[in-house]
Amino acid sequence: MGQSGKATFGNRFLANGDFQFRFVFDPEYLFGSDYERAFGFFCEWVYAKCEQLPGAKAFMVDEVWKLCPNRTIPFDLSNIVRTGRKRGMASMFLTQTPNELPGVILNEVMEFVAFRLQSDPALTLVEKRGFKREEIAALPNLHFVFRTELGGEARGVLKFPKA
Repeated sequence: MGQSGKATFGNRFLANGDFQFRFVFDPEYLFGSDYERAFGFFCEWVYAKCEQLPGAKAFMVDEVWKLCPNRTIPFDLSNIVRTGRKRGMASMFLTQTPNELPGVILNEVMEFVAFRLQSDPALTLVEKRGFKREEIAALPNLHFVFRTELGGEARGVLKFPKA
């Protein structure tokens, strides 16, 4: 089921965030369907480029777990996840299946935004992170719950300006 709001949230985060540079993985233009090779190149390039660029940067990947076979994280992504903050990078990973994310990514999560989830494994994971399972399963489209690892929590809804 689509339209929960995760992609819209991610795009608004990039557009409205205080970032001088934004990096979004979309390989088809240069790499066709060779996603793993494209992703390795992209991560290596972004990591190196962010050392040269000033200011805040954002790195976003949709459904990154598909690029992490057997839940192992590629080396170049590991650099971004573990040390990207030293280069001014904020990372955002969008997914409807957070339970498929490698542990290296989940261990680094400081903020978690949950839109409606339906699968039992995904709901179990967010429940372990302090969310109310029933609430997340029942969220209407575009509604979300935000939690920080420090215990902060907020609820919201994405709204679109009238044309």
